[in-house]
Amino acid sequence: MKLTEYSFNKYSQFGEDGIINKIFDVITPRSSACVEFGAWDGFHCSNTAHLWTNGWNGILIEGDAKRFDQLVKNVTPYNCTAISRYVGIKKGNLLEEILQENKIDFDIDLLSIDIDGDDYHILASLSSLRPRVIICEYNHTIPYWMDIYQQPGEYFGASVAALVRLAKAKGYQLIAITDGSCIFIEGKEYKKFDEFNTNLNDIANNKYLNTVITDYGGKYMIHGRFPFGIDKKHSMASLALCSGTDSFKSNLSICNTGNIKAALKSLYYGLMRPVLNKQQAACLKKK
Repeated sequence: MKLTEYSFNKYSQFGEDGIINKIFDVITPRSSACVEFGAWDGFHCSNTAHLWTNGWNGILIEGDAKRFDQLVKNVTPYNCTAISRYVGIKKGNLLEEILQENKIDFDIDLLSIDIDGDDYHILASLSSLRPRVIICEYNHTIPYWMDIYQQPGEYFGASVAALVRLAKAKGYQLIAITDGSCIFIEGKEYKKFDEFNTNLNDIANNKYLNTVITDYGGKYMIHGRFPFGIDKKHSMASLALCSGTDSFKSNLSICNTGNIKAALKSLYYGLMRPVLNKQQAACLKKK
């Protein structure tokens, strides 16, 4: 049984509301406090709204002025603290600093990180904050086994493997993966989820992976889904990427040189290790 079998959306995007419900059925809330940033208007694709609309204490952080104004209006009837700030990775805008400045000094049951970019680095910046559950966005177009993440300030995000490695170093274990988020539990609570399948290879999401296919002369095609679209004017040849695994670092440097032939060769024969699933194979056969 997987925790994703309990998925449903009231406010969340990929079933996180139902998964979070089940997690706290298992471990029982302590502080019933949750933190989310950027919180938009409080409800938009929120991983915490289903909690604070049902009695939890919500700490909601949003830097955009217009969204923050709407956020304040939306959460007024609830037990929420709205904070107008951008969370970052430099001194002065670190999450822990922002919480301390606003006298948020109690334990946090759940933290949701979803900012389309520096999620990995914000998770890495945590030192004293120990939420029992952490939800962190990943880039679902990256193969889950690749340990790869962006340099600070880019718009690329991180892979499942990179987040799993980082979370494990901080004492957290992966228990679920949705279409957009990895969900981690504090290590001391992990045994309580023995009845669930939490094996990475079993719970990983592969439906957004793309495959590079070549003929024997090097002509290529790309097959798959493109959830973020295709920008034909720009490539990622100059994007600076990082890896937590030495075996990937040389391949990443090849892919970032702008040499498309070398990059495709590296991707196809080294990094990507593409394997067609039944659905992808059937689609190719039809074409």
